[in-house]
Amino acid sequence: MTGEPTVAGSGRAIRDAESKTSQAGNDYTKVTLRGDVEDKPKDDDGGCPSAWFINVLVFGPDAEVAVAVRKGALCSFSGRLLNQRRYKGRNGDEREAWTVQCNDFQSEGRAEAAKAHRTAIAEIREKLKAAEQEAQAARASERTAMKRCADLRAEVAAAKQATRTARTSERTAKKRCAELRAEVDAAEQAMRTAQASERTAKKRCADLRAEVDAAEDAKRTARAAEQRWRKRADELKKSPARYDDDAVPELRPRRLGAEPVTPPPAMRRIAWRMAE
Repeated sequence: MTGEPTVAGSGRAIRDAESKTSQAGNDYTKVTLRGDVEDKPKDDDGGCPSAWFINVLVFGPDAEVAVAVRKGALCSFSGRLLNQRRYKGRNGDEREAWTVQCNDFQSEGRAEAAKAHRTAIAEIREKLKAAEQEAQAARASERTAMKRCADLRAEVAAAKQATRTARTSERTAKKRCAELRAEVDAAEQAMRTAQASERTAKKRCADLRAEVDAAEDAKRTARAAEQRWRKRADELKKSPARYDDDAVPELRPRRLGAEPVTPPPAMRRIAWRMAE
């Protein structure tokens, strides 16, 4: 900025310093002062305003010190005049505002402000370090939580698979139970059939025993009749008389309820020959 005048002055801050960023991306501090300006450029009309306001733009290392300026602090500066303008205040008085790019900036209590600034910077750095540690711990916790979530998802998947397996086993067991019930029902039916067959067989056995008993009784009766016929044949053999088939009398059994037994013809012929 060749040709821009250099000014120097002092004044008190009408507000706290403001941190800003230029269009080029550079950080700077804006301090607004009200006070006197040394080597003020002469106006064309030679007039002098009643109040001077200077917007001091502080770049570089001084910006970190200037940011600690508070309202009412006494400051001095020197630098290049960037622009100036006049305007009327609310009460109608003439005022002039300048914008100065500061090369050298001094403020009341600068050492204390620098010390406070350094302390604040140290505190900020400590806080930043603590925040970074907290961020690292949070990231570690996040990784642990993500791993735990993955483990839980795996456990949930395993539990679902176990549930599906259990349900399949349950269905298989229910099917097997139904089959066993059907087998039990069939076995019970077979047992009932076998019991019915057993009762029928027992009844048949009883009937057969009765028939055997009747056959044995008939056998004994036949043997008794045979013995009587043999005795009678012996008697006829000893007797000189002749008998024909019609002369053989009928032997009536002594057993109560039995029908009269007629000797067969062969037996009568045997008795006739024995009689001869």
